[in-house]
Amino acid sequence: MRAKSIFAILCFATACLVATLFFTSSGTAQTGGQPNPDSGNSPASENIFVRYARAYLELAKADLEIALDVNRRIGATYPQTTVQRLRNHVEVAEAKLQYELAGGKNNLHDIHLRELEGARKLAEGKLANAIRVNQRLAGTISALEIQQLRLAAEVARLAIARGRDPTAVRTPHAHLQWQLDQMRNALLRLQIRTDKLAASQ
Repeated sequence: MRAKSIFAILCFATACLVATLFFTSSGTAQTGGQPNPDSGNSPASENIFVRYARAYLELAKADLEIALDVNRRIGATYPQTTVQRLRNHVEVAEAKLQYELAGGKNNLHDIHLRELEGARKLAEGKLANAIRVNQRLAGTISALEIQQLRLAAEVARLAIARGRDPTAVRTPHAHLQWQLDQMRNALLRLQIRTDKLAASQ
């Protein structure tokens, strides 16, 4: 079961990274003032960027619905943090669809900041939950783990501040580099969690 969980985490992370690279590269290409015009309102007449964003949103919604359905039928199979991640993912996918429907006229960086805001809420939620657990039963979560959660929440807050710094978006190249740094950090955290799961088998 743990092997399946690890595989699912890796697949999900890979899909997120690929999608982020796609939207970043397409958004960067569109910052030159050449929006993606839609030739009509029907899905068949939409350009590939809109069609991809629409399909990706439907996939994100399906992932969320599966998690909610399993939790309704079986119990808390998907942790609350995972469900919240999936909700955040749907919100971001919706924003990306609106970006493409607008022909790239909106600020793509605002969508990336929204992703960071979702990560901040998750990090702060994990910290608050750990503190509540220790208040009910002292010592359940170690001081080191609490410190790690505090630092993760602080990093998440600073990531937003860093993303709002004008230097992060002064050029398309700077914006792409900022995105790659974010993905590298996320991938490292995922690798650590995967290694921990594998070691506990």
